[in-house]
Amino acid sequence: MVRRLGWLLVVSLVVGGCGNEEQPDAAPSGGPVVTPAVSSVAPSPTVSAGPAPQGFKARDVDDLGKLCGMPKRQAAGAAAFAGPGPYPTVVFSKDAGEKAYSRVGLERKYQLAYPEDASLLACVTGSKGKRVGRCSYHDVATDDTFVTTVDGQRFTVEVFALATGKRIARKTLTTAGSCPKSLVPKAGVDQTKHVYATLSSEQIEAVVGPYYKG
Repeated sequence: MVRRLGWLLVVSLVVGGCGNEEQPDAAPSGGPVVTPAVSSVAPSPTVSAGPAPQGFKARDVDDLGKLCGMPKRQAAGAAAFAGPGPYPTVVFSKDAGEKAYSRVGLERKYQLAYPEDASLLACVTGSKGKRVGRCSYHDVATDDTFVTTVDGQRFTVEVFALATGKRIARKTLTTAGSCPKSLVPKAGVDQTKHVYATLSSEQIEAVVGPYYKG
């Protein structure tokens, strides 16, 4: 599934309020919360990690996401990471509890057609963070309101040179400590019981953007 930087699926879930009294900043109607923009790119399949074959050869761009779950992030035939940027880059992310990485959809002009075009691989890996609290949302599709438990996440953002597998950058980011303004629907996830807050597009771009934008 493509997770576009700043992507929000059809906003059928919008914030109603937050019931966490111990989190003064958690009220959805409070200060500004960065909300991803609507995606215009169709989702791509998620890719599960597995043992990397010798001289890993990606079948397509989405296949490169498998490398995020492997010990060595090296792809056969990858473009060299050399000289001044910008560098063709692919970005994949995985939330806490998920088994597969999904491609993050960059702006159209930065998207790649073939895996061999990629020079850098960015892996954004989430783990459970501090609990945000109980947050209230209104489902405009059903006109129902529900309260769900929201946990924050701690993300490790790593950037690798695909030609060598060498890691060239690593940074840790955390989600905001307040109720998300809206929720991104996910297949197979009952968001009326529990959700994880996610990074904003600006947070990811601040780390990875300088490589592919130059």
